[in-house]
Amino acid sequence: MKEGETSADYNAGLPVFTFRFSDEIEKDFPHIKQEPVSTLLRVKQYIIPNYPLPPNEEKTEVLRVVVRHKTLDVITLFHKPSIASSARVLSLLKQGNAQAQETATEDQASDHTPQNQSVKREPFELDVTEAVPTEDQLRSIFEYIGQGKIGQVVEGATSVSDAVRKLAQDENAFKRPVVVDWNQGKAVIGDSESEILKLVREAPK
Repeated sequence: MKEGETSADYNAGLPVFTFRFSDEIEKDFPHIKQEPVSTLLRVKQYIIPNYPLPPNEEKTEVLRVVVRHKTLDVITLFHKPSIASSARVLSLLKQGNAQAQETATEDQASDHTPQNQSVKREPFELDVTEAVPTEDQLRSIFEYIGQGKIGQVVEGATSVSDAVRKLAQDENAFKRPVVVDWNQGKAVIGDSESEILKLVREAPK
């Protein structure tokens, strides 16, 4: 706060900050990169993406943290832009998240409009990744969907261990899109609109 300013002068901003490895860390541990750290944090459901800076500074990468008063549920879309069904699912998730945010805003203002009464859950963190799941994430997905659908997620797999092995050998064996609500322990395989809308609209139990 500048000299002469009071709390009345405060302007709220986006609660985001970025950081990168220090020069000392990069020098002492050149084999440790920021992108794998971001991936490892994702396994623990911490969404801290790694981004390159804009042109002319793109060789510098930063990790981004969004600070919230309340932790949001994380819904991850394992996405492939070239697949039409995956693009449809991304659109549905964005719409669902926008409606949830709109409803949350209306609730705060005590203005309950009829068109959003079907949206019951609070806003969520939409995590879109083109990477394949880690082994821990894959095992969690199978717990959510059941053993009978393993082959629908990893082509040709007949068991959890078989799926892990096949995915390690060929990442293309993973079938997208797959939507996962980690907090609720639910997953949707494919682009079933009714199942995805149910996932994003139902209030957490």
